[in-house]
Amino acid sequence: MANKDVIRRKLVKISEYLGELEPITRFSLEEYRKNYFTKYTAERLIELIVEAAVDINGLIAVELGESPPQTYYSSFLKLGEIEIVPEGLAKKLAPLAGLRNRLVHEYEDIKDNLVYKNTKIIVGLFPEYLQKIEDFLEKWKSEKEQKRSQ
Repeated sequence: MANKDVIRRKLVKISEYLGELEPITRFSLEEYRKNYFTKYTAERLIELIVEAAVDINGLIAVELGESPPQTYYSSFLKLGEIEIVPEGLAKKLAPLAGLRNRLVHEYEDIKDNLVYKNTKIIVGLFPEYLQKIEDFLEKWKSEKEQKRSQ
């Protein structure tokens, strides 16, 4: 897999971002609202996490001969369809693309409670996503090695 190193680097970055986001989940909503450094940090980390995951999703889909996902949202669903991540997880992750879009493009006023709530969702869901991508990479590696040895 030509993109395996790129995917691994992005997995490391997501893991780092999750480590930076996790402490924010310990704030109360009121504490979160009062601290603009915390709010802007959470918003940026969410953007970075979702963008890195979407990149990974697209790289995997293309590597497997699938058409590239057309949207950030569909990139998560695509990984569920091709059984890289469980479909239930894919359906929970996909809406985060919309949050990312609102943050980046400022479609509307950013609602603190929505971002705050999603910090906990992201910290809760993404470790499973990371593990499923790692599992896929290991499976891909062993399948390639088996083909070479035959």
